[in-house]
Amino acid sequence: MRCSANSLRVVSVTAASAPLPPRATPSWWVRGDLDGFLGLALDNLIQILLIVSLCRGVLGYPDDLIFGAILPATGISLVVGNVAYAVQAHRLGRAEGRADRTALPYGINTVSLFAYVFLVMLPVKLAALGQGADAATAVRLSWQAGLIACLGSGLIEAGGAFVVGGLRRWLPRAALLATLAGIALGYIGLGFLLRTYAEPVVGLAVLAGILAVLLMLSGLLGERVLPAESTRVALVGREGLKLAEALPEPLRQELAWGSAMLLKATPAAVVVVQRGDQMLLRRGLLADTSFVPGVICAQALERQRSISLVDLALYPGRDEFHTLLADLPAVVVQPIGRDGLLLVGGWSPRCFGRGDLLWIEGWASRLAVALASIPGVSGTGP
Repeated sequence: MRCSANSLRVVSVTAASAPLPPRATPSWWVRGDLDGFLGLALDNLIQILLIVSLCRGVLGYPDDLIFGAILPATGISLVVGNVAYAVQAHRLGRAEGRADRTALPYGINTVSLFAYVFLVMLPVKLAALGQGADAATAVRLSWQAGLIACLGSGLIEAGGAFVVGGLRRWLPRAALLATLAGIALGYIGLGFLLRTYAEPVVGLAVLAGILAVLLMLSGLLGERVLPAESTRVALVGREGLKLAEALPEPLRQELAWGSAMLLKATPAAVVVVQRGDQMLLRRGLLADTSFVPGVICAQALERQRSISLVDLALYPGRDEFHTLLADLPAVVVQPIGRDGLLLVGGWSPRCFGRGDLLWIEGWASRLAVALASIPGVSGTGP
């Protein structure tokens, strides 16, 4: 059950006599409870099917015991438990004046189910059969042992309710979940793993195939996270920095800082910032020719999206960037607002990764803010 939230009136408390906000009233049925009910019902249905399978296949219980005693008692416990939890949540929400209190779903614990079957009921049945008891007597004794185990665990939980508050405050959450995770791995996952070795010809072949696929996937993910570094192209140019004249000092500092960071943090060989027909910055390997934007740069401005040419040798329009730097293998064209461009040329094909593109996009956003405050930039370009 989940309690609904009524709208709360916001009150500005300016004095001791300010009125208190109204207390929320919990509701028995709110939007979303149907989804929660269907999810809980499906989960418990799967657990019931698991009970039937274990009782028949592992314990060898007859159908009259399963469908005449075990499943009816399970159904009654599910109804009573969920209703009791819902009443507790409603009372708590009413006492606290809150409408967001939600009842804990009540159902069958999968880990406890495996523990009872394989650690309590099955050993008792095998011990009874080993001592000469008939099958019916062994089934009855194992069932009674399971009932005693359930009663004992219930008494332990009831006694622990008085000290659980202090334990939760003292123990970290990871320590509380470690035991549950260990039991789940031991009694749910380990059984299937051991079956693999019981039929090695079939099981190990499938396991080897799964491991091979996982290794290939891990290799592909590694390539995406840490792509292999391509061989650098021997680019011809002289290292340098050129800034347009008469730029405001804050803009000069921003251009100098950002271009230096791109050259250090990314595989960039040359960085160019242009606004309209004016070159504001050129840094890295410098060419003797002036760069003139062409069709690809115009498309980036029109679409307001970056264009990443990972291997210029494959693009017919590569001549547009020949004046940027001769034989440049890769280039990223990033728009800066409506009239600015940030061009970053790389040392090798496919050298710019996802992180590099984020660096370029982030600095372009900073430049757009800086350039928007400057109506026009005078001076001759480099």
